[in-house]
Amino acid sequence: MFNQTIKQVAQGWPNYLATRKVDSSSTMHKLVKEALPDLLRDWSPSPELYTFFGSDGLGNITRAPWFAVFHKDLTDTAQDGYYIVYLISEDLKRLVLEIGFGYTQFKNQYGDNRNMLNAIDLAVAQMRNSCASLIDGNISESLRARVNSEPIQLSRTKGSIHEKYERCGIFSISYPIDTLPKDDSLKADYSEFLRLYTAMADSPLIPDVSDFVEEPLGIPNPPPGDVPINDFNPHPPIERTPRGGNGKSRPPQRRSKDSEKIGRLGEELVFDEEKKRLIKAGRPDLADKVIWHRYHQENRTPGWDITSFSPEGNEVLIEVKASVGSIYSINLTPNEWDQAQLKSSKFVIYLVENLTKNPSITRLSDPAKYVEDGKLRIRCSEFELSLRTQESENVVVDPHV
Repeated sequence: MFNQTIKQVAQGWPNYLATRKVDSSSTMHKLVKEALPDLLRDWSPSPELYTFFGSDGLGNITRAPWFAVFHKDLTDTAQDGYYIVYLISEDLKRLVLEIGFGYTQFKNQYGDNRNMLNAIDLAVAQMRNSCASLIDGNISESLRARVNSEPIQLSRTKGSIHEKYERCGIFSISYPIDTLPKDDSLKADYSEFLRLYTAMADSPLIPDVSDFVEEPLGIPNPPPGDVPINDFNPHPPIERTPRGGNGKSRPPQRRSKDSEKIGRLGEELVFDEEKKRLIKAGRPDLADKVIWHRYHQENRTPGWDITSFSPEGNEVLIEVKASVGSIYSINLTPNEWDQAQLKSSKFVIYLVENLTKNPSITRLSDPAKYVEDGKLRIRCSEFELSLRTQESENVVVDPHV
């Protein structure tokens, strides 16, 4: 049924397109708007989680139709978020199954220009990287061999909307329509894509869509050449006048509403630099073992961000602190400080400064030793106010109950 409906649409589309205006009474309109979305609904477990939608155009008929599946937690429109979509190429010879971004959100952010296309390309690359830990459990090896990592040809016209659809594809599979697989095979592919798409929607490893769409922070991608790494020297103390007068004060620590994004980009920079460093040291085997814990499903929060290695094979446990300017103090979670003390000789803090312009990295090895020797000071910067009564705080609970 699905196979035959796609072929029917491909064969009948030229005549429908020639009429120019969308016609709700047309067979083509009904197949794209109703029949094909209904078939996907029938193929989907828990269809209540999704919205099923097809389009033959808005006012004017589109050169080639599409129909999509929107996870309700992510989007309810093709303009925003990311979704599963079936696209037919402009020459009506190819069917593409894709998990892709809605391009309109990029157009609204950047305008319909080269900056938009560059932002789409960057977002697609970052999303693929974010999804790396989800692939194994949701996509079979046989399907992975057929998934495209490059844009699929959909457009015959440069600058057309189908060219943007090409660029927005995160994962995709292409089928020649004249030799389209049978329904069982098409359904199996769709089911795996739906499983991956649902895992992406549910996963805490996938950043918010706005992180991919909003204007990049400006970090070179990749930075030109190697980012300089310097050993840490404590900053000089703040000069104070005896009566408080006009002595120098410490520049304020930079805060940003984009701090999560800045942190992630700082970690990404360090992760890439560590791999490059080991490859240059003749240890590509160790470079392959460097772990970025943010995207490691089994060990996401060990108390540091990246596990790397010295050229001799010794573990280096890296906590990354990043800023768009200079760094004068940092915040550590209780878990991070516990690990800094427990793993002292292995624990290193990488201070990434001027992230968006000319980033540099300062290596603070064994911060706990600096504190122990009195060279640095650590202090509590926050207090937890318990909202339980004092009596309930003192209740001892039998762990066997």
